Amino acid sequence: MSGSHPRLGAWNGWQLNFTTPGGPFVSTFQLFEAPPVLPGEEWRGTSPLIVFEQSFPLGLQAVNRSVPSQNSNGFLKSSSTCTAFPVFMDAKTSTTQLINWVTWADTFFSAATGVHVPVSEGLDSVKGSEGGPLVLSAYQGTPLQDTLVLAPFTNLKSTFLGISPIPDPSTFGPVATCGVSTFVTSLPPGHSTACAIGYSPGGINAAMHAWGASMQVAYGTARIPDPSSTALTYWTDNGAYYDFYAYEPDINSKGLVEDILVALAETFKNGTYPGPPLPVRMFMLDAYWMSNIRANANCKMNDTAWALPLPSGLKSLSDRLGMPLILYNGPQCDNTTYGAQWPLEMGLQYDAGWAKGRLSQIAANASFDFYKQIFSALMAQGMATFTQDFLDFHSWNFPGWATSAEGNFGWLKGQAEAALEAGLPVQYCMALPSDILASVAFNAVTNARASQDYWAGSTTSAEISLQSLLLSSLGLRASKDNFWSGPERTDRGQETSPNFQAVVALLGRGPVGFSDALFSAGPSALWPLMTLNGTLLQATRPATKVDFLGWGNAGGVRGAHCDIGQGARGYVLLQDSEYNPTFWCNATSQCSLPAQLASKDLWPPPTSEISLVWQYNNSACEANGGPVAACAFILPSQPAYRPPPGLLFAPLSRDRTPWALYTVAPVLANNYTLLGELGKAVALSPTRVRALMPGTPNGLSVTLAGASLETLSLAFVRPAQGQGPLSGVIAVAHLTLGIDGTLSTTLV
Repeated sequence: MSGSHPRLGAWNGWQLNFTTPGGPFVSTFQLFEAPPVLPGEEWRGTSPLIVFEQSFPLGLQAVNRSVPSQNSNGFLKSSSTCTAFPVFMDAKTSTTQLINWVTWADTFFSAATGVHVPVSEGLDSVKGSEGGPLVLSAYQGTPLQDTLVLAPFTNLKSTFLGISPIPDPSTFGPVATCGVSTFVTSLPPGHSTACAIGYSPGGINAAMHAWGASMQVAYGTARIPDPSSTALTYWTDNGAYYDFYAYEPDINSKGLVEDILVALAETFKNGTYPGPPLPVRMFMLDAYWMSNIRANANCKMNDTAWALPLPSGLKSLSDRLGMPLILYNGPQCDNTTYGAQWPLEMGLQYDAGWAKGRLSQIAANASFDFYKQIFSALMAQGMATFTQDFLDFHSWNFPGWATSAEGNFGWLKGQAEAALEAGLPVQYCMALPSDILASVAFNAVTNARASQDYWAGSTTSAEISLQSLLLSSLGLRASKDNFWSGPERTDRGQETSPNFQAVVALLGRGPVGFSDALFSAGPSALWPLMTLNGTLLQATRPATKVDFLGWGNAGGVRGAHCDIGQGARGYVLLQDSEYNPTFWCNATSQCSLPAQLASKDLWPPPTSEISLVWQYNNSACEANGGPVAACAFILPSQPAYRPPPGLLFAPLSRDRTPWALYTVAPVLANNYTLLGELGKAVALSPTRVRALMPGTPNGLSVTLAGASLETLSLAFVRPAQGQGPLSGVIAVAHLTLGIDGTLSTTLV
């Protein structure tokens, strides 16, 4: 049979009808051989998608249902499904197929991986209601292999991958299913649910982004602009010097909170730091801005500003700061004052150790009207971005949602649609994978926290490249938690790797929110991230792990591409040498896997046959007239390669965490190469380089953007006549943008 999806187009497949004690259902297999590419992001590609749909004309009484029971913390978590289509089984054979696998689970959708392991380990990794997509990639010694992505396709808050009993342990290994949670009491007449398999022969990055493109096409995803993710911001979240929780019970022990925030803003504006004033665009206020119960998951009584830290109110604070606010939001307390006006969904008593109590939330059927009213009031007081925290608790703690055929999707939808109507970007925090999946239906959701909480001197919040893969695939920005940008020791500790923290935040494409003490911010860590007016110089997508260079939880190399017009594509690569000492072979070590990198390992694929690689802050690349061979080398097409000994770059040593940053620059048809902007972490950011093409016949034609009258330096390769790029010299052009912040010129 055949059919058509309103956005994905035509499919071919088959249909089977079943009768069960719980009621009849119909199973449909739908193969989309070539789903449409995502408009405007054709680099994601397309690949076949199989959708497995089950529909229930008369509804279904869940005969295999398990009664929800609280775990030791008081939470509801389900590991199995009461429907199953499709079912994945590992057939035991005389030969073992080895794979790499990746999946996501639990709070902050933490990633888990397996490298060169049996298929059974991958299938056994699914986490039920806590989990997300499962990626299985064939392993044959090279990175670009047949890869499958298994994930829910509809009802994204009640459909998941679960583990089922093994029918015959002597014949089969673990059995994974995709279907509706066993907690669901019944399915209404006409209900349908679906799961999907995406396929790509190009490895994990290619498979995930093609699958994600199909999900976005299917849901019509078109996320709204988010100014908090494209400009420098200041944060007072957990781990910030002024998180203010650290000073309880006297929250004003460092001074009146609103006065401290205003003093910070004035310090940024008046140029206290070396160089020009820091162009901070927004201030983030954490839960202390409202009346809340910290010990009960920051639950709020209402959305009125707390007079103790903010006696003048939000509007006055925003006016005094001279900038808009990013406002935190958590669950409702069980005795919230909203209970007198709005219907509530009630949670269960819980005890997570660090938080305990009972929560509530606005009922799904009132969600849109409630948030429309709240958003209108808060935006009138200066709010420009909204952060929803404790999303995991909203899935674990509410029995009415846990037993519903749509989970808490209705509550999320009402909130997101009210935000979309108001033009308000939403950040998700403490999200489960199901929240990230559900966001394809919510265009107001723009980014999600991909890291654990930050504290000074720790790098645990910096490893976000696996979480970034899930977010990037679905069109979301990856937010690393706030960070201290200066190295000064304070009464609350010291950040020993501020430059590393800053670069990781930038490469996620989410908010870059520094959080230093007054007079302690580090402009040397911040200026490489942005233009003169605070616009972030980001890559085209969040950085994710390079397929060939480690899929373990720590280490590896993360990279992102930079599409800079007319088909020119560069890359930025971050190497964390604390875990992975080298990713090019050197003269003294064997070229053993995985310490090799070649052009075929980059994704999406390079658009030029030859690319040059150079290291961030390599002084040889700043020497006008210097030899190219002292600055850069050609990225090999095959991995068995040793750069010249002089180009075996040492990691940057100014941070405790060793790291190195590289730019891969495309060589154009006339052998000219724009290496990029000197002193900037993403040297070929499409935010800066709006267009690039070969000059006629020589030079580079380039269009740039930034702040009005901003000065910048571009390094490029001027090749010798009729010879390759390494035969030429480095040229540095010192340029000034126009009053309108743009410049089109030719570099010769």
